[in-house]
Amino acid sequence: MNWRAAVVLFGFCVPTLVAQEPTSKKKALFTEQEQQRLDKDKMLISREEVKQCFTAYMDGSFPRFVTSDAVLNAYHVLFEETLREQEEFQARQVRTLCASLWKLLATVDRMYDGDAAKIAVSKKRARFVLGVAARLLGESLDGCDADLKQAIESEVKTIEKAEGNRKPPLLGKPEPDFLALDYSLFRPAGFYGNSTHLQRYFRALRWLQVVPFRVDREEELLAYHMLEMVLQPPWKWGGGMKDPKHLPVGLDMATHEGLNQALWKRKMFAGAFGLSWGEVDLCELVMSREDEAPVTVDSAFYEKHVRIVLDGQQKAWIAGNDRLRTTPLDAVEREFRVLTAFRLPEDDAMALLSRESSGARSPGLEFAAWLGLPKAEAMLGKALVARLEPVRPKVEIYSDEKLEPLQWWQRVLHGYGEMCFDYRAALRVLAEVDARAPDFMRSEAWRMKTLQTVASSWAQERHAWALQSKPEVQVLSAAPNEKGFVEPVPDFFRLLGGVAATMGNLAFEAEVNIDPVTPVVDGLRADSRWLRDKITKDSPQDEIFSSVWSANQSLASFRGFGSGIDGESAAVADVQKLADMLDSLATELEREARPGTSFWERIQAKRIHTTRLWHRLEILCMRLGALAEKQLQKVPLSEEDGRLVEGIGDELSEIMLYRGQAMIFPADDAPRIARIASDPKTGEVLHVGIGRPRLIFVMYPWQGREVLCRGVVMPFHEVRDTKTLTDEEWQKQQEGSSRKGVPEWLRGLVPVNDIVLQERK
Repeated sequence: MNWRAAVVLFGFCVPTLVAQEPTSKKKALFTEQEQQRLDKDKMLISREEVKQCFTAYMDGSFPRFVTSDAVLNAYHVLFEETLREQEEFQARQVRTLCASLWKLLATVDRMYDGDAAKIAVSKKRARFVLGVAARLLGESLDGCDADLKQAIESEVKTIEKAEGNRKPPLLGKPEPDFLALDYSLFRPAGFYGNSTHLQRYFRALRWLQVVPFRVDREEELLAYHMLEMVLQPPWKWGGGMKDPKHLPVGLDMATHEGLNQALWKRKMFAGAFGLSWGEVDLCELVMSREDEAPVTVDSAFYEKHVRIVLDGQQKAWIAGNDRLRTTPLDAVEREFRVLTAFRLPEDDAMALLSRESSGARSPGLEFAAWLGLPKAEAMLGKALVARLEPVRPKVEIYSDEKLEPLQWWQRVLHGYGEMCFDYRAALRVLAEVDARAPDFMRSEAWRMKTLQTVASSWAQERHAWALQSKPEVQVLSAAPNEKGFVEPVPDFFRLLGGVAATMGNLAFEAEVNIDPVTPVVDGLRADSRWLRDKITKDSPQDEIFSSVWSANQSLASFRGFGSGIDGESAAVADVQKLADMLDSLATELEREARPGTSFWERIQAKRIHTTRLWHRLEILCMRLGALAEKQLQKVPLSEEDGRLVEGIGDELSEIMLYRGQAMIFPADDAPRIARIASDPKTGEVLHVGIGRPRLIFVMYPWQGREVLCRGVVMPFHEVRDTKTLTDEEWQKQQEGSSRKGVPEWLRGLVPVNDIVLQERK
């Protein structure tokens, strides 16, 4: 047996001289072209895919190479789960807000006198906007005029269809700065598409985010003023309690406290991440705080409130655009939303480049250049990089002159900045190669690998923020003792560990407030649908076995017993019976699971406590950072170090919410897709995403020899389509042996043809 075969069978490491040995066994592992690239670059991104990143580390075929990609993928899976929990809670708050505002707006005209026609039109506009959101969330429209109800129902159907462009007729005729809405924005994306109530929440919140109330339109200004008035407690109107006859029916302390809680929680959530608002919304009362009821609607009213807005609105960022228009964007948008989208730190740069880039854009390359990766800057070009300078990441420091010369990511390393910058700084330091690092990490190939790592991680974060970030629409214009190694980037692990610690604190509140029953019910029904749709007569027996095992586990966890169906001999008909049982269990839980019942206790026992998992990720990052530092110092690795690297697959799988048999039969759902922008001129929707994890081989230099190690990277994709793609649609495009959407700047590094999916061994 030659050395190359020993690598495959026993996990031995391969010296350089073996890598050059021309044998038929060697060719079975790598093609001649792949072997040449490995010899030249000391790294190779393979044609082999795996279903989840941790599966690359679950067997002993090779010493491990723990990549930043693998740890980042685990981070993003846990981040999405935490955000989903927060959104489960927020969905209830938004429903409360819409239902309460809808009722209060029915009699809001009691608070005004003067121009009766204008008051009536503005009231109808405000009720239309809130009524559409309420109906999308499943609320009824009590006390609604027939014509308004018809307009609302028509709009709801259009939003649920999520196709085409138009301006809702009740909002007026198309105008240069508001030609139409892009209804593809309303298609639930990411984890929002996995349950009915989150789909409703997605559509409703997106609607409230995109409908503008423009200051220079009297009808819209007054409509927004009405929303602000009903949100304020009576004692804030001019400093004293007013005559009850001027109050909207139903405005009391309980209503007011509920509305403010719904708004305040969302603002605190954004502040914890260090995010800013896209526009002014109901969290920022700017107009009516000095008004007394009844408010006289006349020319003086408009002059006063336009002046208040102009004096108080000093935001000078580069405006993004979320509707079809022909007018140029004002740097200061003088318009309001009921609930605004958040602005991620790079959004100004993305908005700027969307208008200034000629030809096809590469958002992943643009983001990496915005971070300051030298390779991305060189590829983007000096002209566009110069335009990015005013919107570069900025981290202010105070009272420490020694830190003044440091770059922004170095300042973050010293404890400055907010959590959203901690994560971005972790990506940026990947481009800073330690002088003690192996030579291959200064190669062109490794720089491109780092660029892909950054872009794919960003695509995963944008996937998580699919709803909360501001949408963009283009303006029409051989040593057996070594267990493996860690990518030697200790600062990256340190920063990501800090983000994990902060996320653990944020996750605690979501865990306390979340409704535990609804996600379990939705999960059971989702499993039932999956069994009906995916298990067919052509399904392999091991897939049927794992499906039956998983369904039996779900049934047994609530009823104390499974279905009695044996996975070893199960047929498709048996799987369909299991789907019926899961549906029946879901209905029973929905009806009976209440505090004090056995169902309730079992649901609590099954809950995923993300706070604990964030702490686990924090500790893992600290340990990997320490191990990376030891490697750079050429310190021999201890047995404990070896156990950490050898068990990295198990550790990552549990952080990524996998347990038991699920680790051995992981879901094939790693590919994720996120909408970035749409272009109404071409009808295209631009997306960024990731494919299945791809194996990477590295010749790591250690103690005078090169050790052939295996790890995983997350491939980055940029995709144009005629609609907003869902994760499921994108995952279907990963079938076959070729991959679309690999950017031109990555095609020399990442194979796109002859792709094979590595099955469990």
